Amino acid sequence: MNRLTGIRGAITVAENRPGTIRRAAARLLSSLVEQNGLDPENVVTAFFTSTPDLDAGFPATAARLLGWTEIPLMGAQELSVDGSIPRCIRILVLANLPLGQKARHVYLDGAAKLRPDLAELRGPGSAPAALNAIGGDGTRHRLVIAGLGLIGGSVAAALAHVGDRWEVWGADSDRATCEAAVKLGVVERAVALEELARTEADVILLAAPVDQILELLDGWARNGVVPRGVVTDVGSTKEAIVEAYGRLPQGTHWVGGHPIAGSEASSFAARRAELFEGRTWVLTRERQGPADRLAAVESLLGDVGAIPLEVEAGRHDQVLARTSHLPYLVAGAVARVVAGLQDASISALVGSGFRDTTRVAAQGLDMGHALVMDNRACLAEAVRELAGDLLGMAERLEEGDGEAIHSRLEAATKARERVMADGGAP
Repeated sequence: MNRLTGIRGAITVAENRPGTIRRAAARLLSSLVEQNGLDPENVVTAFFTSTPDLDAGFPATAARLLGWTEIPLMGAQELSVDGSIPRCIRILVLANLPLGQKARHVYLDGAAKLRPDLAELRGPGSAPAALNAIGGDGTRHRLVIAGLGLIGGSVAAALAHVGDRWEVWGADSDRATCEAAVKLGVVERAVALEELARTEADVILLAAPVDQILELLDGWARNGVVPRGVVTDVGSTKEAIVEAYGRLPQGTHWVGGHPIAGSEASSFAARRAELFEGRTWVLTRERQGPADRLAAVESLLGDVGAIPLEVEAGRHDQVLARTSHLPYLVAGAVARVVAGLQDASISALVGSGFRDTTRVAAQGLDMGHALVMDNRACLAEAVRELAGDLLGMAERLEEGDGEAIHSRLEAATKARERVMADGGAP
């Protein structure tokens, strides 16, 4: 016989960042589950609250990432009270526990001040490594990153802040970059690209430009190579990469990926541990391998602070042609139009509008050329749509139709608001 029981817990958070909030909430929730032997089927609901200084993310997201997809959740922000513990998350779980089983409440880190009588739950060994990982199993996993530029370097840097759960190795065509990464402690060991597929790994992350990823995958396919880890990537186009994955030998485990994060910089020196905090990381619906093997990729995403989003490869490319690749072409077009004025006084008249609009044109030419060529069909369609819209504006300008121009500008503002309100994700 069971009875409905309330189980409480609280934890303090180091920083007001989406990923940091989510990982802290996951750690607390995992501890509540372990301490009380909870089966998700017996959980009725969970309430999450946070102090007003934690407004960068929703703690309840951690429950979804831990697999609580069918359990109703509720979140709220607490009132500001003088003397209260800052950056604190509280959880109340209602669950059906066996009659006679007492609830074990959990208060971690700075929140332990709220319940000093529960100190025994915070002792050594009470919070195994699995509690610190979203979906983790307590095992130290090996990640091999092929490509130590902005994305690969940032993944390695982010994992350095989540404890000892990941053993990170790196591979790069530039030997000096590998040596610097090892010397700085960003990766533990350098691996030759030729040895990548034969390296014992849980996850192999291909963090190179799209054309290089395709070249690597095609080489594995020709030579019948079966990588020893789950292979994923960060390519900004997905259909061609998914097709290349499909040509790999039977027994290869893979899932396409793409973090919606980055900047015009692409070097290892530009890496940022917080780059993926609260950012969408696409995982393709097309994938191959058992769920328990592929789960390592989602654990990786959780540990770098990213939010996984499952999207079909074709849909991804259609959307990214408009949200990422088209802006890259537009930035270059605007730069060429302005440079065409051939006036020495131009630089003195350049303001933030030009700088912001053309910023993405400063990204590496090799990477830009690769993504444009690989997604050229979707991108050509998007360019035609944009060209038609701009030609329509040109006609209204020539006619001096102020009302039509105002209507178009208003529609553009509302369109941007709609896109951004949805988070900008495909």
